[in-house]
Amino acid sequence: SHLYAIHNQIHSTGRVLRTYHPAIHLNGCGAQVRLNTIYNIPHSALELNGNDHTIDGNTFHDISWECGDCGALMMTRSFSYQGNVISNNVFRNIWSPFTKEENVRAIFMDDHASGLTIIKNYFYNCSDAILIGGGRQNKVLYNHFHDCDTCVYMSQRGLQEDCSASGELMKDLES
Repeated sequence: SHLYAIHNQIHSTGRVLRTYHPAIHLNGCGAQVRLNTIYNIPHSALELNGNDHTIDGNTFHDISWECGDCGALMMTRSFSYQGNVISNNVFRNIWSPFTKEENVRAIFMDDHASGLTIIKNYFYNCSDAILIGGGRQNKVLYNHFHDCDTCVYMSQRGLQEDCSASGELMKDLES
């Protein structure tokens, strides 16, 4: 797609609309987010949708500090996403003092997000480093975790809901 975000300093976004307005929102195929520093963001820094995106060599810190059930990097709700790679990034201070039951995550793959390779990343002081809420063909390889409450959490979400032959996620695969 020849879409790039490279060598940027992005900080203090979300001052008016505090949630669901990430600093970077990727859609489509083949975008690259490399060598950026993204920090001081109350909700999510990057939302990922589509295929063959590369998130590499970035530093994410002090993110998702005002919310619960969110993540610095979020991806959600599709079996059809494939070929996305998150590699060589640093995630630091991804937690919220306001939430106890609904943790925040450095990488949050919610509701069957699929086709993601998470490789050679560093996680420091994260509430939950990686959460994989169902999905298919997800890989977590060669990452480093330090002072994280939960390093990798994987659930079997999707064995029943939305995954039947007539379910929303299966229709997405067929389209």
